[in-house]
Amino acid sequence: MPSSPLLLHRIIRASINRMDTQFAFLSFSKNELIELHRALLARFIMEDSLRKEHALEPIDPSPLLTRVEQLLQIPDRTSHAIFEQVDEEVWQHSWFAFTDEWAWFRARQDVRKKLGSELANTSPKDLEALIDHRYDEWFDRYVHELDMNDKPTTERKKKPSRQIRNSSS
Repeated sequence: MPSSPLLLHRIIRASINRMDTQFAFLSFSKNELIELHRALLARFIMEDSLRKEHALEPIDPSPLLTRVEQLLQIPDRTSHAIFEQVDEEVWQHSWFAFTDEWAWFRARQDVRKKLGSELANTSPKDLEALIDHRYDEWFDRYVHELDMNDKPTTERKKKPSRQIRNSSS
C-alpha cells in the first residue's frame, strides 16, 4: 500500500492515462468506405489463412471491419458474397505471385544449367538479361508445369514486377 495520498494519486492517474482511447474522425464517401471494407476484408482473409497455415486458432474479424460493415449496412447474404469475391481475388493474386516467382526461378535454373562452365565468366548484368529473356520466352511453359488446368495458357499479361524487382537489387 502506498504510504502517501500523493503517491496513490500518481498511481491512479498513471492507470487512467494508460486506458485513454484517442479518437480520430474521418469522412469517407460511400465508395471510399466500400474500398476500405474490401481492403480490411482482404487483410482478414490473409491473416486468417496464415494463422491456419501455422496451425493457430482462427481469428475473429477486426472490430473496425465489423464497424465498417455496420456503417455500410451490408446484409448477411451480401456480406457473404463480398467475402467470397475478395477471397477469390486474394487467391488469384497469390497464385499469380507464386507462378511468377516459379517461372523466374525456372528460367534462372535453365540459364545457369545451359551456361554450365561459362557461368563463372558471365557478368551479373548479362546473366540477368539472359534470365529475363528466358523468363519472357518460356513463361507459359513454366507455369504449365504448375497449372492445375488441363489446357496450357496461350496468353498472359505482362507484369512489370520483375523489372521493378531487378532494378531495386
